[in-house]
Amino acid sequence: MFFILAKLFGYVASPSHFGLILLVAGTLLLFAGFHRAARWFLLPVAIGGLCLIGPVQWLAQPLENRFPARPTLCGIDGIILLGGGEDPKIARQRDQPLLRERPGKYFEALDLLRRFPQAKLIVAAGSGSWDPEGTRETDVSSALFAQAGIAPSRLIFESESRDTFENFRNAKAILVPRPGERWVLLTGAIHMPRSVAIARQIGFPVIPWPTDYRTQPAGLMISGDLTWNLGTLEDAFHEWVGLAVYRVTGRLATLLPEPESIDSGCTGPA
Repeated sequence: MFFILAKLFGYVASPSHFGLILLVAGTLLLFAGFHRAARWFLLPVAIGGLCLIGPVQWLAQPLENRFPARPTLCGIDGIILLGGGEDPKIARQRDQPLLRERPGKYFEALDLLRRFPQAKLIVAAGSGSWDPEGTRETDVSSALFAQAGIAPSRLIFESESRDTFENFRNAKAILVPRPGERWVLLTGAIHMPRSVAIARQIGFPVIPWPTDYRTQPAGLMISGDLTWNLGTLEDAFHEWVGLAVYRVTGRLATLLPEPESIDSGCTGPA
């Protein structure tokens, strides 16, 4: 039930969908002669459109800056790669692995697998949408790693989860991590705070390794790419609302997790 309600709320409340609802309602009121009422629907759409030029990044920066990029590591036991950005339906139809976005986490995963040849990698993905064809994000992941020449014995695919909480719950059940093990978490920087908070909540310590940044580290970035800005707004809104909902429903112990010192596995200077 939580999954279904979250999907319905996220669909209606997303900035683009909610803005379209306001635009249509305002336009209908305008043509019906209710000009004053129409203003209250159309004005937020106009203000939101102007904000797409730059300020939306201020919603994303606190999330993306929460954890440092590429912390020093000398030894790890494994890697957790969260799904997101894969396009399993078109990939099946075109017979090749396809990524719509967030390719950086795959490059980072390949680099970590090269640096730490004993490490295993689990892809926790599944599918967050209704799909009668039964495709999974892990279908794309397995094809990508096969093309990269990664030995199947190093890979584990968790394909039953539908959201981030289930990603970690299922991955923990499969891996049964032991105290002292080092597991690196790969996901988009904007998604990292909620992911780390969930991992800590269920007792699966991870080393954050944020990827696929959407904003610069600080300051206002003016961009005329409204499509990119809208995507950033959608992602930031989704994460902030997700953090709030997960906190209220008890899935998180804190709204924003604090960075913690990590065991790098280094006995001396890296």
